[in-house]
This record gives sequence, structure tokens and C-alpha cells, in this order.
Amino acid sequence: AAVAEMRSRLLPDQERNILTLIRSANDSANDVAIYNSRAHGYLPKAPIKADTVLEVLAPLWLARFPRFEVMEGEDKKNPRQAAFDETEVVITMNDLMGCIDDIDLLSQLDEKALREKWSIVWEKMHALKGDLLIMPGGGLDDAISMITSLRGPKPPANFPQAWQSIRSSIFSGC
Repeated sequence: AAVAEMRSRLLPDQERNILTLIRSANDSANDVAIYNSRAHGYLPKAPIKADTVLEVLAPLWLARFPRFEVMEGEDKKNPRQAAFDETEVVITMNDLMGCIDDIDLLSQLDEKALREKWSIVWEKMHALKGDLLIMPGGGLDDAISMITSLRGPKPPANFPQAWQSIRSSIFSGC
């Protein structure tokens, strides 16, 4: 019940960004149903060995965050990429376009509307930054740094121009 209570205290934007799991004390069907009603999933009662942690967590992660795609690994030269044994999480430009298009629209708001919607803009920017961090190929450090520099309780005065610089950096880095 404590997990469900903690989740209920979160804002929807916060809850959308977490994965809550309960470690099972009893793997009965009834208890598993309770765990799943209070959290996003559960970990089995049996101990999890270090070499199988990713095998256990990956399906739970992908069920919670389905926009990630797991593909058989090809190029593991980028150390920022998350790897699951011989697979890696791959984000492509196509995956980013919805978020980029949303930020494009939000960057066109007048100053007052931008201030009012800044938490939404920042949430999208932060999600974009997370995706850029795990994109294959690298070359996106400038865009990531620029996004980080915008963090704050209110938008910078030059947000539309800053966004255009970030956008250009993303497209030139990919």
C-alpha cells in the first residue's frame, strides 16, 4: 500500500517518468495481482543474480516505456548507449520527430504563454535530452549541453532562438 500511496502523491508528469517495482514476498497469483495493482510490476521472490539483472529488468522497462526499441547490437562504439547483453536500446531520428515537432510549436508561443507552459516545455526538452544521450553515433554533445543550460523555473528570454540552435545541432549531429 505504501508504493501506491507514494505514486498517488506524484504529479502526473513525475509518475510518467518512473518505474515502480515491488519485490515479491510470495509469488502467488493473488499476491502478484496486488503487486501489479500498486506498482508497475514486481520482482520475483527468488534472488536475482548479477549476470541476469538486465534480463529481468528489460521486459519490465520496455513494458513501461514502450517507445524504446531493443535491437540486436551492431555498433557498440558509443559508450553512452545502454546495452542489454548483446542487444542495445536504439533511438532513431524518427523517434525524436514527435518531440521535436511539439517543441517547435511550443517555441512559437508568446512570452506569457511560454511562461505558463514552461513545465511542459521543459519536460519535453528533458525527455529529448534523455533520448539524445542514448542515440547511436554520438555527435550530439552540443545539443545536450544547450538543453541542460535551459533548465530552470522559467524560460530564458531567448528561448525561441536557443531552441533553433538546439534543433540545428541535433540535425547536424545525426
